[in-house]
Parts: sequence; C-alpha cells; structure tokens
Amino acid sequence: MELILVIQYPGGETKVTLNEEGASLGRGEVAQVRIDDPGLSRLHASVSRRNDEWVIADAGSVNGTFVNGRGVTRAGAALRNRDVIKLGESTIIRVTLGATAPDGRWAEGRKSARGEGAPRLALVTAIALSLVILAGVAALGIDKLREPSEPDTAPATPEVISPLAKITPTITPGGAPSETPVITPAASLAPYLKMSEVEKYNFLSLKARNITRMMGNREYVFDREALDYIKYYVDGYAKRVGNESRTLWAEDMRFMMGRATEYAPDIIAAFRRENTPIVLGLYIPVIESEYHKCLKSPADALGLFQFIATTAEHYGVPAEKRCDEKLMAPAAARYMKDRIKEFGTGPMSVALSIAGYNRDPASVRRDLQDVVTSKSNERSFWTLLARKEELDHWFRNENVKYVPKFFAAAIVGENPASFDLRIRKLSTYDQPGSPR
Repeated sequence: MELILVIQYPGGETKVTLNEEGASLGRGEVAQVRIDDPGLSRLHASVSRRNDEWVIADAGSVNGTFVNGRGVTRAGAALRNRDVIKLGESTIIRVTLGATAPDGRWAEGRKSARGEGAPRLALVTAIALSLVILAGVAALGIDKLREPSEPDTAPATPEVISPLAKITPTITPGGAPSETPVITPAASLAPYLKMSEVEKYNFLSLKARNITRMMGNREYVFDREALDYIKYYVDGYAKRVGNESRTLWAEDMRFMMGRATEYAPDIIAAFRRENTPIVLGLYIPVIESEYHKCLKSPADALGLFQFIATTAEHYGVPAEKRCDEKLMAPAAARYMKDRIKEFGTGPMSVALSIAGYNRDPASVRRDLQDVVTSKSNERSFWTLLARKEELDHWFRNENVKYVPKFFAAAIVGENPASFDLRIRKLSTYDQPGSPR
C-alpha cells in the first residue's frame, strides 16, 4: 500500500507519494524529501514500512514530530488514513493511505461512502460521454481536439517518488508550487562511487535504517554526524573493490566477500539457533578479521571472531580450536545473545552490544553512566559518539570507530550491486554451497 503525503509548509504546498521503502524528511540536503521550513531540523523525521503498516519516526529533531497532537519518538508511531502530522511549528502533513488498482488508477485505502456501485456508474457515464464526443469529432472530420498552439498536458496522477529521490518544491511569490517537485534520479540506480555527495548521504540514510531493522525490533534514524562516521568507512570499502590487492586490511573487497559467502551458512544457522540477529554474526567478522579464519592479533585474539582464549573457553570452545568456524560461530552467537540481554533489544541497544564486543562491556556501561544523565540524552551508542570528548582515550581513539565500521560493512554486504560486488546479499547465503 502506497502513502500520499500532502505537505503544507511556510509559503507553499506539495504532494508526495512514497513507495515501499519510504523516505526521510527535513530541511537539509541529507533529507530525501526536502521541506523549505527553517523550523525543521536538517534531518527531522523518517517515514518507512514496518511489516504491514507505515510508521513515522522522529530523527532527534529540535522542534519535534507529532501525529494528531501526540509527540513521536525515535521508536516511531504507526500512521492511519487521514492522520495529521506536524513537523516543528509550521509544517503540516496530511496522510492518505491507498493502493494502485490493477488498471493503474489510484484507489484510496477505504471504500467509497456511496458504496461499490458509485464508481461503476461513474465509469459507465464517462464511457458513454466519451463515445458521444468521439462521434461528434468523426462527423466534423477533426483529428485533433486542441489547437496546435495548445501545450500538451498529461492527466494528473499521483506521483510515485523513488525511495532515494530528493524533492525540492519550487515556490512562486503567490505561495503555490509553480511546478511539480523536481525529482533527482534514485541513488540506487548508480554505483555508489558514481553518486553525488547528496545521493551518497541519501543512500546511506536509507540503508543504515534498513540495517537497524535487521538488528532490532524497530528502526533508528541517523543524524548527519552519525552518517559522517559511517560514510567514512563505506567510502573506504568502496574504493577497495577491484583493486586486486591481497594485503591485509587493504585487500580487494571481492576476495574478502567471496570468503564471507563460504562461511555465511554456518554463521547464519548458529545465530538463528540462538535467536540473535544474523546481521551481527555476518559483519562482526568483517571488522574483526576480514574473514581470515585463523588471523591472530597482537593481543592473542584468534579466528574469524577474534576471541581471546579465556572468552572462547567460557563459551565452550578450547583455546586451540578458535580457528574452527563451526565451533566459533555458535560461541559468538551465545556471546552476542548475552550482550543483548545486558543492553536491550532495540537497534541502538544492540549497537551498544556491538560496542561491548570491541570493548569490555563494563566499560560501555560506565560510559553510559557518565553521559546519559537525563531523559534528553538517549541511551544509545550515538549519544556516546556525540559526547565522545567526555569519555576516555580508548573510546575516542578505538571504540568510536567500531560501530560505524560495523554499519559500513553491513551496508556494503547487504547492497552488493551498489558496490560492484558480484554476490547476493550476504544474509541470503543460508545454505551450504549456495551459488553466487
């Protein structure tokens, strides 16, 4: 079911129709639907599909997001037909839920107040009227209904916006839109490295949100600072594709992802058995070992998941068996399951669990106690990131990189075509010997 948003903002109005992947809203270039309202944050809110409903989530805006007068958090609120959304103080959005009929006409997501017979009667009347007009035209020998100087116009139809399209309404002095919103091509149609900077941020905003849905029980909307960190590592990965290098940490991503497809079935199976998000199992090895099954670190961590000996033994794997991925995948799944029990199941709580993989979980708890001092400070990794200067040297120089790098790896692995990787999404390799 598609979603129509009629957006009224200072000086104008426009209409946007969203497809299944939704869009972000705000006044800045990072927003996929740009709204000319100085009272909005650069990335103010997002609208997306979750299961069978549309949901709007605030993106940490300054002036808030409201549905029918009720405040919306980052966790989001379901949208219903005829809901009224308010962004900040001045932008009002009216919601229409609907679906496209088989004949291509727009059908609102509710029955006609007159019953099912009314549309049929209208259709019969329209056909009869059309036949009368055509007969008259034929009798007069006229082959055109308009003068040559009259401009061609297409029938007005709801405009379906690509999930990565950027919409910038053009406003006339009189206050009404002077033309249909300008739509830039969807970023997903071009390889990542060929996108403009605006397209890259739009792409990353959407794909990072998709990863949070794989991680937790709801979606998270990223602000520009968080996207900057993720983009740094995505750019680095993208530039390694096709470089033919075999050097550790600079290797051609095609070689590394090729190894990942071989180990993915065992990892996916192990994480599913523990009811733990498979995205964790698939992309922690990217940043820990780049899928070298027996890599050893200076700290004596070993294997795909880089367990130290005592941690491996605590989770039932002898220290000398840490290079056996069939033993280590279940151990890693149990380890992450324990961290999720500790930090929570929301996507940003799971991100704290990822931070706890890189660093002693007790240190993560201490960091949270240091900076999450009020309701205005969200209990998430990104709060730690925003206030990193208040934290210790280890966080500022090491931990600050780990979670953004995880998101970057997952974005690349779950969108291989955008990075010229000749594999499927890594999360689809759930059977041994799955063809590439």
